[in-house]
Amino acid sequence: MEKATIVVAAFNRKQALARCLQALSKAQYEDLSPRLIISIDRGSSNKDVRELADQFLWKHGPKTVIYQEQELGLKQHILACGELTRRYGPIILLEDDIFVSPFFYSYAGQACSYYRDDPRISGISLYSPRYNETAKSAFEPLQSRHDVFFGQFPSSWGQLWTPEQWASFAAWYGDGDNLDIRSDDHHIPPNVRKWSRSWKKYFYKYMIEQNKYFVYPYVSHSTNFADPGIHVKKPTQRYQVTLSYCGERTYALCPLDDSGVVYDAFYEFTGLGKQFKEPVRTNLSVDLWGTKSKEAYSRFVLTTRRLNYKVLATFGSSLIPLEDNVLQNMTGDGIYLYDMQREQR
Repeated sequence: MEKATIVVAAFNRKQALARCLQALSKAQYEDLSPRLIISIDRGSSNKDVRELADQFLWKHGPKTVIYQEQELGLKQHILACGELTRRYGPIILLEDDIFVSPFFYSYAGQACSYYRDDPRISGISLYSPRYNETAKSAFEPLQSRHDVFFGQFPSSWGQLWTPEQWASFAAWYGDGDNLDIRSDDHHIPPNVRKWSRSWKKYFYKYMIEQNKYFVYPYVSHSTNFADPGIHVKKPTQRYQVTLSYCGERTYALCPLDDSGVVYDAFYEFTGLGKQFKEPVRTNLSVDLWGTKSKEAYSRFVLTTRRLNYKVLATFGSSLIPLEDNVLQNMTGDGIYLYDMQREQR
């Protein structure tokens, strides 16, 4: 199992940091003695946060407190934390409002060892998403015999990066031309294009352009309290998910090609084309959430939207997740397969 340094990014939320550190203190680390780094962005009103970090007793290994020389803001602070991989190797990055399960470290270490040599993997998430930020709706991934699935959307609520994974992104990010995200770039979700202060906006583009994926657990090893801060103005439980308390065990991991459960940047299941014959199979756009621009559609489209094009097939829409209605060939009228080259008459 790979050993990783734990990095907590904090600013001015003392209560949130105390809760995060308490969860880390109670977690299981076997005999690996992980290093804990608490990185605090400089601010005029966070003296108490710095005192908490300095006084916190980390009994599991060495502890380092970094107080940034100048105020960075959340985006630059996270980027600075990512750079710690160059010195410390794999890191598990947690913002201060993240709470971990007691067994997060074992999962992260096993996943790190398994996926670190696959260049298509851009990071490993502790968090299991249950909310589609683009569609603003509940998200439920298809189940499989494995403990993980894959998504072409980055995790920011508990994630592991290896030095190689971070270096690849950092090199891409260092090319200023890559940071130009146009309002009409239909390959990037519309909500992401509007973000103005998020590092994750660029990680989205990086993953899409480089065809990379995050590894996600089915049962979450972190959850998000979403305490009021830079991006959250009011308390919310929208991002709270059930934590894993399954104990120490060996996780059923699998290569990306063998998973069968892979989602694109819009949380759309990428395997639906296999349900159809040519020419649909290789010329299909999936837009069950109805969040993709029509300009990005292929000739054939599978969607819940009503369009003025020839309907080739219909499916019900009662099963959760939506893609299961197509996989099970459910009868009904809620999902439509269109031929975009033939208008409805």
